[in-house]
Amino acid sequence: MDWQGHSLLGLRAAQGLPAWEIEMLKPDMSPAEIGKSIMPKITNTVEKLGAYCLMLDWVYQPEYAKYCRLENGRWIPHGPAGPDFAASNSNVSETANNILITTLLQGMIDELKAGHWEEAVRRGGALGHFLQEPFTPGHSTDNALFEQFFPDPNPLRHWRLHFCFDSANGDYPPPVPELAGTTAAEAAFHLFNYIKKGIISARALIGPVVQAAYRGETLLENQKVFKALLNEQSRKAAYVTACAWHTAFCIAFNRFEQPDVKRLEEYDLTDALPYFMHPSLYVHIIPNKLVDNRGYLIPIDVWGENKREVHFEHGFGMYGHSGYKYYINGQFSRFRFKLGMPSRDHSRQNEYTDLCFSIETDTRENLLFSEDIEYGAAARPLEVQLKAFAPVREYEVDIRGAATMIISSRCIPYTSPDGIVMYACPNLAVIDPVLVK
Repeated sequence: MDWQGHSLLGLRAAQGLPAWEIEMLKPDMSPAEIGKSIMPKITNTVEKLGAYCLMLDWVYQPEYAKYCRLENGRWIPHGPAGPDFAASNSNVSETANNILITTLLQGMIDELKAGHWEEAVRRGGALGHFLQEPFTPGHSTDNALFEQFFPDPNPLRHWRLHFCFDSANGDYPPPVPELAGTTAAEAAFHLFNYIKKGIISARALIGPVVQAAYRGETLLENQKVFKALLNEQSRKAAYVTACAWHTAFCIAFNRFEQPDVKRLEEYDLTDALPYFMHPSLYVHIIPNKLVDNRGYLIPIDVWGENKREVHFEHGFGMYGHSGYKYYINGQFSRFRFKLGMPSRDHSRQNEYTDLCFSIETDTRENLLFSEDIEYGAAARPLEVQLKAFAPVREYEVDIRGAATMIISSRCIPYTSPDGIVMYACPNLAVIDPVLVK
């Protein structure tokens, strides 16, 4: 078979690994092992590691089946996992995916540490396959939506559009991997956050790919177009694979470069994706901008002392009656940030403005929805009452042991002179937010 799909993504990832990692690997390179028809032509260790990213497709091959299944015998999902560890394109579980990535990565680490090279390559292949899947919308989005959003102009066709997204490409240099963590759990947090961003960028390509498919007489007639459109997604999938493998080697042999370790001591929350945002003016995190009352982006200008305006470059906005939930996998001890009120958008800042801003932590993935912004979390280490024109303040919060961190703000209603319950609910600015190990 040709180098395509997961094997091509794996090959690019393996080509990017540092020389010492590849030189250390000594897997089984016997003709009986590398000459199977289910594999592309393998001539060296780099190619074997890459080719074995096909591992999860070999679930029915007896000698590889155990690498494709969870301990309970169920398949390792081909795509992000739901709460029951099965593949889910809609109800994605932060807990399940962090556990899965931790488990798969630790499996490779343990085999490397023991010098079980063949086992390490097989475990690495299963890990690579799982990490790569979400970068194609065919494995990270409900496939029924493809034709619902983009109906086929030909009423006589019924195509399973999933196949046009199975178009991995390799037209990019081998990725240069980065250390994702000094433990498997820390790495899982960073790898999954990168994957979540990849899911979003993948969905932006659904329209162009489906429209290209409809221009053909057969489903795969425009395969070159699909590959070109999905090339950047392929590069991201290869990159995250290379990072995971590189991290496994570094952890297994305790080979860490100090600049890499230092980089991981703090994490910019602006770069993270919350798994939940209460419906509001903010549909997603907008780095380094606020949104005004008309829905337009404005700079982060907030009130300082004596109503003097202070400008900041870094942070994000949130509506004053909303909550953002972040799954942080117990990896951080402190949360440091500044909190301010917009000085350019005065709407809803008046004598009735009354906000209860909180940082909450939970020992689990908090799934409670609340119109009242009361999430029943285990702890509330910070609570601040805010009135209109409150000056910017800096805070540092103890979040040790938290699986979930919640940033929330409840707007306290007031009764108007004519007896109507109303809200004076301004936006807020979360400035220079940093998670500290």
